[in-house]
Amino acid sequence: PDPFDVAASRRYPGDHVVYAEEGLQSTVSIQESPTGERRMFLDGMTQASDERFTVTVHRAIGMLPAAIHADPKNALVIGLGGGVTAGAASQVSGLTVQVVELTDSVVRAAQRFSHVNGDVVHRPNVQIRIDDGRNYMLLTSNRYDVLTADIIRPNTAGAGNLYSREYFSLASQVLNDGGLMLQWVGGIPEAQQKALVRTFLSVYPHTTLWQQSLLIGTKKPLLLREADFDRKLRDRATTDALALIGVKSFSDLLAQYVAGPEQLREHVGDGLILTDDRPSVEYFLSLPNDGPGTLDKLRGDVRKHVVP
Repeated sequence: PDPFDVAASRRYPGDHVVYAEEGLQSTVSIQESPTGERRMFLDGMTQASDERFTVTVHRAIGMLPAAIHADPKNALVIGLGGGVTAGAASQVSGLTVQVVELTDSVVRAAQRFSHVNGDVVHRPNVQIRIDDGRNYMLLTSNRYDVLTADIIRPNTAGAGNLYSREYFSLASQVLNDGGLMLQWVGGIPEAQQKALVRTFLSVYPHTTLWQQSLLIGTKKPLLLREADFDRKLRDRATTDALALIGVKSFSDLLAQYVAGPEQLREHVGDGLILTDDRPSVEYFLSLPNDGPGTLDKLRGDVRKHVVP
C-alpha cells in the first residue's frame, strides 16, 4: 500500500484522504473527517480547515484591513493556504488582490476549498504568483494599500522569516503612504506573543489591536472616517462581504477595536525583538511557557482615531 495512506490512516483514523501531492516545496494533503470537515496539511502540519471558527478568523484577516482602509484599490496576500484569507479580500468591489504562494501544489489543493474561499483561484480580480513572499517584496516595484497574510504558525521551522523585524520592514516598503498591514498574533503563549507584538511595534509604532488578536500597522496614526466606510456600503457585494465578519455599520467596525499603541507598548514592555538571525519563536522551548496570550484584556478608546 501507499506509505502516505498508511501514515495518514494511523495518525488520523477515520479520515479520508481527498487530495495528496508531493510538490517541489512541500507535501500537501487534504483529509476529510467522518463529519465532513476538511483540513489541509503541509508536510504533516495543519494549515487550513473549513471548520466554521477557522473560516471566520481567516475571513477577518482578509477582510478587516479593507474595511479599515479609507479606499483600498490593491491588496497583497502572502500565502494562499486554503484560500479563505485571499478569497475574503477579493470580495471587496474594486479591490485587486495579488497572492504570493510558495508552492503551486497548494494552489491546486486550495480549489478543494472553493465552498469557503469564494473560488478564489478563478476570481478575475485575483492574481496568484508562485514565489517566495519576501523575495517578491524585495524585488517588486508595486505598492499596495493593504497587506495581509494567511496564518502561518510562528513556531514552525522557517516561519521566523515571516515574523522578524526585517520581514515587517520589507512589508512597510511595499505599502503606499496610507497603506496598512494586518498581522495575526493569536493562539500562542504569552512570551511568544509579546515578542511578536513588540517586534511589530518596532516597525509600526502606530499599531492598533482589533478582534483580540489582529494587529493593524500603519505608517501614520490611524484615522477613521464614517463617510469613507459608508461609501463602501453603497456597493451590495462589499456590503455582503463585510457582513461575513459581522460588520454591517461603522459602529460594528469600531466595536472590533481593542487597543491602541500606548496600551500595547505598556503590555509588552521592553524585551526580545525577533530578527532574521535570532528567530526565537522557532526555538519556542527557549522561551517561557507562561500560558496563552492575554491581549483581549487590553482596553483602548477607539474615539481617538475617529475624525469627521
